[in-house]
Amino acid sequence: MAKTEIEWTDKVWNVVRGCRRVSPGCEHCYAERQARRFSGKDQPYEGLTVLTKGGIRWTGEARQVPSKLREPLTWKKPQRIFVNSMSDLFHKDIHHEFIHEVLEIIEQAKQHTFQILTKRPENLLKFLAHTGNHIDTLQKLDNCWFGVSVENQAVADERIPLLLQVPARNLFLSCEPLLEQIDISRYLAISTPINNIMGHYIYDSKIGWAIAGCESGHGKRPMDINWVGYLKNQCVAANVPFFFKQAIDENGDKVSLPELDGEQWAQFPKPLLAGMED
Repeated sequence: MAKTEIEWTDKVWNVVRGCRRVSPGCEHCYAERQARRFSGKDQPYEGLTVLTKGGIRWTGEARQVPSKLREPLTWKKPQRIFVNSMSDLFHKDIHHEFIHEVLEIIEQAKQHTFQILTKRPENLLKFLAHTGNHIDTLQKLDNCWFGVSVENQAVADERIPLLLQVPARNLFLSCEPLLEQIDISRYLAISTPINNIMGHYIYDSKIGWAIAGCESGHGKRPMDINWVGYLKNQCVAANVPFFFKQAIDENGDKVSLPELDGEQWAQFPKPLLAGMED
């Protein structure tokens, strides 16, 4: 399961299995459906999902998988690696000691770029508070990005301020599934301007990347393409790279955003591509 079709990464590294729904974006969780396929006796996700009247659900339990820890060290070619596409490293069941082991592997595997996405930034901060030199711990992980999932305005206002407290070099947002128009401009440009050219400020935003995408699968909720355009313009104004995952409309046709204000689309930020050329 290392290979993936997720457009903004190359491989997945699932050192944790199992999860629990925590916000509206979880309603049509692809990981729940995937885990159900491998939840039979002696299979990886045994006992981690249940079939209810409302459909497949996580049981709420998460398990550490120590046997997967050293997997990235066996991948020699530089890769973008999504950490826990099937769970959340900062689920309450995951021990701080195990998270330390994950970060140690990330530090060793400097040829790769790791992407840790969480819906539980409050637990990330608890982990950091539990560590001694947590600022040094994260600052030395220049090959690791920490991000939060954001699906609506309420979640954005809850999670992004917590993410901004994380003393990591690289922070990102995954606005997927995007369920409504959101305004994150105040979070993108909160840093001091670093330059002033003919009255135009360039900000050193703490957020280094934003991703947007629609929901997929049976019963998917619609996404207005204008919500993406609004989000993209906020990122352009703050000089934050932006990546739009290809959307599919009701007829199964691909949806693309029109060029806005003559700006070119920002794609992957340079730190995510560094050292990955063939």
